[in-house]
Amino acid sequence: MTVKEIINQVEMLYGRQHHMYLKRLMNDALVDISSEAKHYKATFAEDISTDKRWYGIPDGIIEIQRVDVLNSDGKYELVPNLLNYDELLIGDDDGAHSDDDTDDDGETGSTGDNETRKDVNGKFAYYIQGDELALLYKNQTTGKYGTWNGDDVPSGIRYTAVAIYSPLETFNDDLFDINRIDSGLHALILDYVKSRLEEDNGAIDKSSYFLQKYRNKVRKYPHRKGGKRGIKFPPL
Repeated sequence: MTVKEIINQVEMLYGRQHHMYLKRLMNDALVDISSEAKHYKATFAEDISTDKRWYGIPDGIIEIQRVDVLNSDGKYELVPNLLNYDELLIGDDDGAHSDDDTDDDGETGSTGDNETRKDVNGKFAYYIQGDELALLYKNQTTGKYGTWNGDDVPSGIRYTAVAIYSPLETFNDDLFDINRIDSGLHALILDYVKSRLEEDNGAIDKSSYFLQKYRNKVRKYPHRKGGKRGIKFPPL
């Protein structure tokens, strides 16, 4: 379905409506579905900069599931999430977030070059604080983690994450082709829009009905498309 097709269905029920407002309601639905269902995944890339530890997590990410670093052969490798970073970085002035993105502690600062990126797993690691990600490099001599100060690496970090659907921009946008929204979810967006319009009209009961209908469908939508199926036989 396209944005225009959803608008046509809405106007068949509610008469002429402001199209920009309806598109905004659809985008509100996309944000809500993304947060509730958490089944849409996307990848984001960012440059690695020398002497920079803290990287803002890109807009649109709900939950980071994995982080890869580009090695010197041009391939991405998975790097570990340091769950015990607070223990490993004791005494490191930059271990806790500050406004200074550089590493001020020379003892824990780590040097590296393109040769050291031949095998990034075990050398790079990351952890997350709030809405920022700290990228660490392990000094191969001391075994301590610090900030990478080798060469800049274009698109050196790749995030794989549960994300928010891209917003609808034009009235001809196709929800599947442009936003990768499963066709089974298109009707849910219509229910969400109905709920909001009924709320605007003061029809709280009708609004609650469509909102509950929308919520139930989001929770029950069969996101899993594979796996085993079983047949339950009645007792003989």
